[in-house]
Amino acid sequence: MPLDAADIEAALFALLDNALAALGPSPAAAGPIVVTVGDEGGAPVISVEDGGVGVPAGLTGRLGEPFVTTKAPGEGMGLGLYLVRTLIEQVGGRLTVSARQPAGTRVALRLAPVDP
Repeated sequence: MPLDAADIEAALFALLDNALAALGPSPAAAGPIVVTVGDEGGAPVISVEDGGVGVPAGLTGRLGEPFVTTKAPGEGMGLGLYLVRTLIEQVGGRLTVSARQPAGTRVALRLAPVDP
């Protein structure tokens, strides 16, 4: 089942929403959100990077699991990245979360390689 435009839009919306929330109450002071579209070994990659508060070290590997969130209680259910990860994995891709230095997070969607 290939991704359609609505799937990609929903995934990007979730990633951008998380990035904006990570910037806190003064987004302009935390720096820009950077969206990059590229290619790694024939596989399309879409990444969203922010300069926000970052992810606690113990949570980085768990983001994308259901009900895991960095947000305060009542601010998020921990399903956004889970739904994105599930969607991307259904088409042979993967979601990765990594810390940025000195602060922030990078979330990348690596899609399955495209046949020429």
